[in-house]
Order: sequence, then C-alpha cells, then structure tokens
Amino acid sequence: MAGSTQTAIGKPPVGSPGKSNLEAHRFLSLATKLIAIVFVSAAAIGVLAPLVLTIVMSFKPGLLTDNEPYTWAIMQDAWTSRGTLVAARNTLAFATISSVFATALGTVMAFIAARTDARTRRLIFPVMASALLIPPYISAMSWVLLLNPRTGIANVPLQGLFHVADGPLSIYNVFGMAFVQGMEVSGIAFLLLLGVFRSMDATLGEAASMSGVRRLRVFLHVDIPLAMPALAGAFIFTYVLCVATFEVPAVIGGPAKFNTLSTLMYNITQLQTSTSGLPNYNTAAAFGLVLIVISLALIVAYRRVLSQARRFAVVTARGYQRRNIHLGRLKWPVDIGVVIVFLLKAVLPILVLLWVSFSHYLRPVDAAGFRDMTLAAYRNIFDALDAGPLRNSLYVLIVVPILDLALALGISWIVVRSRWRLRGLVDALAFVPQGVPHAQAAVAFAFLFLSVAQYVFLYESIWSMIIVQAIAGIPLATRYVNAAMIQLHDDLDDAARTSGVGLFHRFRSVYVPLLAPTLLSGGVWLALLAYQELTLPLFLAGPNTQVVSTLIWGLWSAGKLNQVAALSLMSIIFAAIVLVPVSKRIQRTEF
Repeated sequence: MAGSTQTAIGKPPVGSPGKSNLEAHRFLSLATKLIAIVFVSAAAIGVLAPLVLTIVMSFKPGLLTDNEPYTWAIMQDAWTSRGTLVAARNTLAFATISSVFATALGTVMAFIAARTDARTRRLIFPVMASALLIPPYISAMSWVLLLNPRTGIANVPLQGLFHVADGPLSIYNVFGMAFVQGMEVSGIAFLLLLGVFRSMDATLGEAASMSGVRRLRVFLHVDIPLAMPALAGAFIFTYVLCVATFEVPAVIGGPAKFNTLSTLMYNITQLQTSTSGLPNYNTAAAFGLVLIVISLALIVAYRRVLSQARRFAVVTARGYQRRNIHLGRLKWPVDIGVVIVFLLKAVLPILVLLWVSFSHYLRPVDAAGFRDMTLAAYRNIFDALDAGPLRNSLYVLIVVPILDLALALGISWIVVRSRWRLRGLVDALAFVPQGVPHAQAAVAFAFLFLSVAQYVFLYESIWSMIIVQAIAGIPLATRYVNAAMIQLHDDLDDAARTSGVGLFHRFRSVYVPLLAPTLLSGGVWLALLAYQELTLPLFLAGPNTQVVSTLIWGLWSAGKLNQVAALSLMSIIFAAIVLVPVSKRIQRTEF
C-alpha cells in the first residue's frame, strides 16, 4: 500500500522528507552559517581595528607601510612628560565629578517622574532627553558665552557693580566643565534608572513610612539600596562617556589650559606635526591606549554589575504595588527644582544663543542691545555657507543610520534568533566600540587611511567619516534592535521556515515589517547623533569634507560668535523638525 501510494503520487508521504529536501535544508543551513561567518568577520574587522591599530601605533614609529622596528620609545616619551600626567589626572577628576553629578541628577529626576505625584513629572522626560537636540559642544559654547569671566553676558554687569576686571562667575574650571558635562549625560542616567523606579515595589517604602520614618530617609535607606545595581551601572556607564569625551573639555578647558587626554590627542594630531611633517598619530595612540584600557575595564565592570542585579529583585509572581508617593508640602519645592533643571538644561542655552545671534558683538542683555538687534549673523551664515558642509552632513545623516541598522539586523538575528554557539561572543563584540573613545577611534582610522592612501583613497574623505561613525554607532543600534527582536515570538520564524521561506525572504517579509517602528525610531536617533557628532569629523575631515558641526567649530575658533550662535540655533531647529514629527508617528504605530 505504501509502495503504491508513493508510485501514484510520485513523492514520499508527509513526514518523510525526500533526499532533495534534506539536501536543500542542509544547503540552506550551510549557506546561513557562511553568511553569518562572513558578516561577523566583516563586523569584527571594523570593530577590532581601532584596538589593533592603537597597539601597533603605540609601539611602531611611522605609518603601517614604513619598515620601522617596534619600540617602547613612543610610550616612554608620551608618558614621561609632566603635561601628560597632568592631563591624565585632569581626565579622572573631570570624569569623576561629572558622572557623580550626572548620576545624582538622573536618579532624583527618575524617582520624581516614576514614583511621585509632582505636577511637573510629565515635563521631566522631554527635559532630560533635550540633550539629543542640543549637542554637548553647543551647550558648552552657550555656557562660555554666559559665564566667560571677562566678556560673559552674566559677568559684564557684575564687573561694573563690583568694580572688578573679571566677573565673579567663571565656567573655566573643573567644576564648571563637570557641571556642563554632567547636565549633558544626566539624561542617559535618567533613562537607565527610570524603568527601575517604575517597577519598584512600593509596599516596602510604605511600611517604613507607616513606622514613622521620614520620606527622605525612606528614599535614602530603602529606595536607593534597592536600585543600587542600576545606580552603579548608570555611574559606570556615564563615567565611560565622561572619560572619553572631547567636546566639553575642548570648548571650556582649552582657554583655561585644562587639558584632558582627549584634548591632548587633538592638540598633537591637529595643531602639531612630527619630524616627517605628518600628524603625530603615534604619540596620540599612546595616550589613547590608556583611555581604551580604562574604558574597557569600566565596561567589564558595568556588565558584571548588571549580572548581579537579580539579587536585588523585589517584583515576584504575586505582583507588586505601584502607587505614587504623595509629596504633600514637598510638592512645591520639587516642582521648582524640576523647573530650574529645565531652565538650566534646555531654556537658558537656547536663550543665550538667540541673544548672541541677534547682536553685533557679545554684550549683556539691556535696552541698548534690544535696540541694536540685527540679522547680520544670519545673512553672513547664508552667504558663507556653501553647499559643501550641507551636502556632506546630509550624506552622513542618511548613510550612517542605514549602515548601522543593516549591521544591527544581522548581529541581532545571530544573537537573538540563531542557535550559534558563538552568539554570546558576537554580542560582546558588538559592544566593543563603546569602550573606544571617539578621539582614539578617529586617530586609529586616520592613521590607517593615511597608510593605505596610495592604494585606497579614504584619507580626509567623506567616506572616512561615514565608515568610522557607522562603526561607532554599532553598540547603540544593536542594543536597540536586540530589545525589539526579543519580542518577536519564535512561532513566526518557525512558521516561515517550515513553509520553505529562506532567510533573506524572512528578513524582508517577517522581521523588517514587524520591526519597522523600531527601525524608524532607531534610525532617527542614529541620524541625529551622527549629524551632531563633532569629535570624529573634527579628527577625520579635510578641507573639502567639512560638515555643519566642524563649520561651527571653525567659526568658534575664529571668534565669530554671532555666526556660531546663528548656525547653532539653525542646527537645533533642524534636529527638532526631524525629531518631533517622527516621534509622534512612532508613538501612533508602535506595536
């Protein structure tokens, strides 16, 4: 009977796949593995290149193509200088103060937004996320315009009042720098802690309050200890960012002669040259190697802290109580504090830029200044701004997120959906660029592009910026796509696979449509971050590959403050125009 059935139908019964089907399945599996290996290998080369190049540059003089022996002389010369040790000390002091301030502010704001009945709690999220609209270097410039001891808008009236040459308010110190940097990265600490406070069981705090414990002591002795892993993680993550940052120390620390390792790398590669006449990338790499070691050690600590978070879990299968805390008499002080943060973080920098953009020169706010307002800065910007920086910025804004999301889709599929034994290594590898400071990544790739310039011309080209910015964006893109891909049930993948749908078609018909809201929102964040990035373009750009951020930096260095303010405002408005409509669309289409 079975034989007649097979003869009549011409194929084996259901459940007994024939030889051709088995061969096709094996071929598909082998092809998938080959694609994964090729994909991961290409990503690994891009991700690990800064690490390998930094090590080579730190011990080998000249370019990669130069036949020079390895030596300790580069590291020895770089780190025996007193200026280097001072810059290292400044870096650690600046990063410590900045991250402590950022974590404290982010913790308080996250707690108010998630756990209290403050009237301003709905204002907190857009306030803390405003750093996406105002890049760190523009924020730092606005604070310099406000608090420069001699010419600052706030200090000039105080000079006449107290009859002093320098005003009493100065941004040119480590605490001023840490304040600006802390305000910028506090939004990241806020986002890392918001979910923790939202999911925290309120019954523990209520039990303490019913026992007569004051609300502040409950916050310090109950809520904070329960959130300790997240707090430690937020501090370490912000510390990594602050150790590696360049923009705020360059804008504020430069005039104050307060060098960090990142600004020292810029001075060596952009303002000085070696005996051969080329940028001194080797000495800069010796500084960057220490930064990378510090950053990677902190990232390892960050991942270990997260792995210990289960010990602090308080939400069980029985559910939890989530009730807003009634602030009572503290409601007004809390609301005033939120408004002050809003003014300092978002409103004041924009008002300063607006005032300076309409002024002939930097002057205090007075009646004469209002009478002399002019649009000259905006006219000069449009006259001087050719199509080059705008076109280059548009290339970066479009191409970088496309590359990042394409890489993130492949990496996330391997990490989340596949059963490859090395998927954990792939996930860790995708996070490596987070531990490489942007300044050092730019130095390493500039060195590479210069070494191979006779074979492949990428040095000081727009594609050099696009490639390096795409690599730098891999950690954020993969975290974003990983979180969304985890939500896709395995049944969708299994149904497509058993129906004979190949991997490419599964991506096109299953993954991409379902992940469209995530890809759209992630693309917007990545595009804006790439558009507002200063460090990488400043190190990599050539005379013909300037972008908007480097143009603002050039105007700032030339002392054209009203044009800086005008172009900065235009950049912020552009970011808002892109971000707000897309955010609303995402909220309507989120699944």
